Amino acid sequence: MGSLYSARQLLADPDMYPIHVDWSKRSISFVRLNESEYSSASFLDNQLAKNRLPLHFNLDDLLLECLTPAEFKRPVVYILHSAFCCSTLLSRYFDRFGDFLVVREPGVLASLMLTSPLFSSVKGAHLDDISWLEFYDLALRLMHRGYDDSRGVVVKVNDLNNILGERILCTQPEAKLIILSGKLRDFIPAVLKSDKRRKLIRARLASHAVSITELMGLSVPAIEHLEDSEAAATLWAFNQIIFYNLLRNAPAPRMLVLDSDQIADMTAETLARICEFSDVAADSVNVAQVLSDPEFGVYSKRRRQPYTSADRDQEKRLLAERFSAEIDRGMSWGRLVLKEISAPCTEYQWLS
Repeated sequence: MGSLYSARQLLADPDMYPIHVDWSKRSISFVRLNESEYSSASFLDNQLAKNRLPLHFNLDDLLLECLTPAEFKRPVVYILHSAFCCSTLLSRYFDRFGDFLVVREPGVLASLMLTSPLFSSVKGAHLDDISWLEFYDLALRLMHRGYDDSRGVVVKVNDLNNILGERILCTQPEAKLIILSGKLRDFIPAVLKSDKRRKLIRARLASHAVSITELMGLSVPAIEHLEDSEAAATLWAFNQIIFYNLLRNAPAPRMLVLDSDQIADMTAETLARICEFSDVAADSVNVAQVLSDPEFGVYSKRRRQPYTSADRDQEKRLLAERFSAEIDRGMSWGRLVLKEISAPCTEYQWLS
């Protein structure tokens, strides 16, 4: 089946979506995915393979073809985020603009990070520096495909990929970054609300252990002994450090900083800022129509569940009461961690 497509076609056709890389077989698997399915999906990971026939292709053919520069480079906006901060909701506004193909949490970018030498604590394949850079070039090339040369691409990454921000800006001149985060006091209860999320944060810390030790001075044993609220605060602080370093070192015109409350309570002013930053023509978006669209009155990941800004505020109040003691311990730990490393993240008012 793979022989029906050339490597050049695969690097240009977004209908062929990458879901898995088998390093032992040097193969990469794709499934068919149309534009409507891109729009409806909350996550574009390997779960897509459940009801689809994967097509397998030689990885080295694609890596070789990737050495030939793309004939056309479309504008790309990456959404980096601290997790549980309305990033999916933000990406759905881009769906409405019509100027973009929106790719939400592509699994191939998560695989890219998990094969990085930085992630030595993760079980599985780890690539040497040269092989990883080749995979990086291929992964981003696959993310930058689109249906129309007049339209851009929005890639809402998995939060594992935040650490790629500076490299993306350096290697992809057509790319811009939106940095989206919420306040620590909101992040901690968003993690504590379910056992699944508590375990997810533990897995994230394990994945980032090498970088956390380097940036924050926390050893692996120290990380393992944190209680859940402290683990949540540690991951949040780690992402704030990544964001701060980006804002300090990279060109400001290519980055836009947003707070999760601005997305949950979207205003005409914020929407206009997003459009301007993303080079969306002002007269192509009916702001009033977008803001009143009932589509934004449902949960961004479960489209049949009503979920308004008022529902979100009520949930935040209930979670704050339910986990008040844990939240206070997590907040104290977060302040201590940031103070120890002299992080100026409070400039962005996220620690409040």
